[in-house]
Amino acid sequence: MDPILLQGEARAIDGDTLQVGDTRLRLHGIDAPELRQTCEDSAGEAWACGRRAASELAAAVSGGEVHCISRERDRYQRLVATCWAGGRDVGQSLVAHGWAVAYRRFSVDYVSEENLARYLTQGMWSGRFEMPWEWRQSRRRQ
Repeated sequence: MDPILLQGEARAIDGDTLQVGDTRLRLHGIDAPELRQTCEDSAGEAWACGRRAASELAAAVSGGEVHCISRERDRYQRLVATCWAGGRDVGQSLVAHGWAVAYRRFSVDYVSEENLARYLTQGMWSGRFEMPWEWRQSRRRQ
């Protein structure tokens, strides 16, 4: 697949999915908690980490254009792309701040950012959480 370049205003769908114009795309190399997913803080209290991840993505792309380069299509036919906003790699920033994890199944691009976020107890790493892919899989079995 030849890369597709997209630019324009973006809207966050969830913590790792954007809508740019008529195109829905998934951010390359990251996996964020699902909208209904909860995490536990350091005191063991549940909090809406999926909603928070979506709001962090929304904040990262607000107020300007995003520039995205597609890499492939996922099994849902969404473009998988790396996107920049304000000169920053959006996926890298989400992982570095603990609002998403490196999606090692597909890429190791952001593993060092994840390791640092975990060490610094950033975002979700401040407490306990289920990896997003494990959370989705457990819901499918129910």
